Amino acid sequence: TIAIKTISWVFRAMKQHPNICYDVDESNKGDSGEEENALARSKDPCLWLMTRLSNIAKPKDIHRRESVFKCFAALCTSCNPDDLIPYLELMIDPIDRAIR
Repeated sequence: TIAIKTISWVFRAMKQHPNICYDVDESNKGDSGEEENALARSKDPCLWLMTRLSNIAKPKDIHRRESVFKCFAALCTSCNPDDLIPYLELMIDPIDRAIR
């Protein structure tokens, strides 16, 4: 659906431009501000998204899991496979939970 298409597009955009996902406050100039900005830049917004989707699929609600699995399938078909390798464990974990 539209939500899954949007998540797929946002994932690709976050993968190419992770810096647009974080607000860098210009008023925090100084040692501690620069360290915080460096820490924020080192974060992976795609990791947050995949972790959130994996956690959404944890409860035993069939509709939630199906939606998350459809989203994972859309990401697998629309994204570069090399971009998904770091997130395979997060994708496989809810599938394993659903099988058991």
